[in-house]
Amino acid sequence: SMLVLSAPVDGLLISPGGDEVIYSLALDGRDSTVFRWDLNSAEEPQEVAGAQRRSLQGFAISDDVVVSGINGGLLVWNRKSPNWWTQKEPQRITNLSGRLRSLQLVDEDFALVLSLRNLIPTVYWARLKTDAEEPQVVRFESPDRALFELSQLTAVAYAQGRLILGTADGRLYSVIASPGQAEINQAMFVEVGPRQHFSAVNSIKVDS
Repeated sequence: SMLVLSAPVDGLLISPGGDEVIYSLALDGRDSTVFRWDLNSAEEPQEVAGAQRRSLQGFAISDDVVVSGINGGLLVWNRKSPNWWTQKEPQRITNLSGRLRSLQLVDEDFALVLSLRNLIPTVYWARLKTDAEEPQVVRFESPDRALFELSQLTAVAYAQGRLILGTADGRLYSVIASPGQAEINQAMFVEVGPRQHFSAVNSIKVDS
């Protein structure tokens, strides 16, 4: 079926099962409104109450949760709850500094976040489904000669037990790491090569 919308779509997710679509519409050129559409139902899409027309910065979805970035944090909806889209107070994870640049769900329990504040990037592990823990800043300890400067990081992803970093000069680095690991020595990284170009790595996509 076709859905006619009243504003541009600025975010779109399809559930792992393929039966639910989450999308946001850009309103007034700034704020967004989030909707949930059940593809197996004849009902109209329903507004996700907890979004409250905030300025959203990216989406991620799994069987268990929907996660969206906002200034300074994340909103987490529990998809296992009946009528989850009616939750007016989703879990809120705070103390993420800056504007979200990328968001990836890892092992259902963590969100891997890259944020940017005053042109300085920060990588975080945010534990989902708990209100007790603050996000962990990932610190890249430097040996005598650093492989990369933190200011050069432009992309981050996690796949098959490895953390992957992209830089402003087109390099990719990889290291064995566990979800939630907050300290990593740069000496453990290997460069994924050979380098194909000198342009910034803007995003890294991994198979789910």
